[in-house]
Amino acid sequence: MTNDVELSSMRGRFARNFWIRSLVISAIMYNALNVALRIWYKEKNPEFYTDDLKLSDYTLFGNAQDINLIYLSVVIKTVRKDTRE
Repeated sequence: MTNDVELSSMRGRFARNFWIRSLVISAIMYNALNVALRIWYKEKNPEFYTDDLKLSDYTLFGNAQDINLIYLSVVIKTVRKDTRE
């Protein structure tokens, strides 16, 4: 079975198709999850989103631009919490 060239090429083709499909599906699902969470976060904290966002800003590619914004919001909330005590 392992020496059969035709079956080994078929197994390779099946494996490549499986991993390509799994990568595409996971990329779509992670982007959809990120869009949903970004919309939820924007509604929860509108003061951090003063300008209108494009569709690409809601996806994973927009995370690199907004990671500092989210970090700053956590720091600001922590500072406010510490000053109230």
